[in-house]
Amino acid sequence: MRRRCCSIYLALCVPWAAAYFFLPTTSISKLVLYNGLGLSAVIAMIVGIRRNRPEHTDAWYFFAAGLSSFLIADVCYYVLQDIMHVEAFPSPADVFYLSMYPLVIVGLLKLIRAHSPGRDAAGLIDAGIASVSVFAILWVLVMDSYIVDDSMTILARMTSIAYPVMDVALLAVLARLALAIRLRGSSLFLMIASIGSLLIADTAYGITTLEGTFETGSFIDGFWMLFYVLFAVAAMNPSMAQTVEAVPQGPGRLTTTRLGVLAVLTINVPIVNLFFGADTLVDRAMATGSSIALFLLVLGRIWLLLNTIKESHA
Repeated sequence: MRRRCCSIYLALCVPWAAAYFFLPTTSISKLVLYNGLGLSAVIAMIVGIRRNRPEHTDAWYFFAAGLSSFLIADVCYYVLQDIMHVEAFPSPADVFYLSMYPLVIVGLLKLIRAHSPGRDAAGLIDAGIASVSVFAILWVLVMDSYIVDDSMTILARMTSIAYPVMDVALLAVLARLALAIRLRGSSLFLMIASIGSLLIADTAYGITTLEGTFETGSFIDGFWMLFYVLFAVAAMNPSMAQTVEAVPQGPGRLTTTRLGVLAVLTINVPIVNLFFGADTLVDRAMATGSSIALFLLVLGRIWLLLNTIKESHA
């Protein structure tokens, strides 16, 4: 029955989202369709938590609080832009958008501490490699433009930079969780896909905003909708009651897939700098610093691996 509820909810969300994108819409209908979907996701998540009774309910309620904060932000954004026709940045919406990140991060940390309470140096290093790589890429694609934009106020610059910084922080904790646990059922996979959709949407929004091409109702809204819906379905899925189990810890744990992902993350920084360039002293310093940080992290990972091999032959 609970799985059927997930299927029914998904079946209802598809035409709902389609109506938002394809039907002739007014400002009011956009507000109702987009934020109505967000509201349904928050309600579905709370219902899922109460029905499935997960082992670590507090973590899931932090997720629900994060989704609620994001919904309040969306309502503020649509009311200001489409109803009141006020172009303000930063606005009250940004307070609630940015509040979502620490709430979700706290929920993820609670899951990590519950299922992987021990120290895992390898996992921390791998998560660090992912964070440094993504931060360097977002700096080149988005953040450096905010630094040199003299048309923005200091508060606007700080707010603009806060979004990719919080994205990186969220990615770091998500990577740490994914490295610390094994998937059990589809709930955690849905949650990871949800946060991945958020990161894609945020990055695309930052790039299109800088280019002056962002419009409400574009494909980017679809990824934010996925963020809502997938997180709600993750909470409704019965497997969320026992989502994960700890991965046996050990510095030598390095699968082929994990090695491939780390290799891609490591070479991303020089590739992005090669094609997009480093035009300013700050850009060059950031590129150099990121490369050094990645080099040191890789050395640390190799050192752990060699120690494990040495101990196994002792």
